[in-house]
Amino acid sequence: MAGCGSALCGCCPRCCGERESRTPEELTILGETHEEEDEILPRKDYESLDYDRCINDPYLEVLESMDNKKARRYEAVKWVMVFAIGVCTGLVGLFVDFFVRLFTQLKFQIVRMRSTASA
Repeated sequence: MAGCGSALCGCCPRCCGERESRTPEELTILGETHEEEDEILPRKDYESLDYDRCINDPYLEVLESMDNKKARRYEAVKWVMVFAIGVCTGLVGLFVDFFVRLFTQLKFQIVRMRSTASA
């Protein structure tokens, strides 16, 4: 019953094997480390959290339940979404550029027509 300190036994692969696969930083964030010499400063003290991986328990359970085929499909869908977001962002940029040029030309034509009409 020693080892992980949870309600589950200390030797089953579900509780102990799962903890061995996590990095020390993840264990610190989750509050599962108890050794003082191995303590790592919380990430919030020295770096941005914008790019941290999601390591909450429901997400880890979903990842553990995935087989290889599902994991590959999940990765493919993520990359397709990144590509679609990039294409949409580029199209919005082109749309904005096109209309800025159109309205600028229209403005100069109107100003030119009024300046020639008043002269």
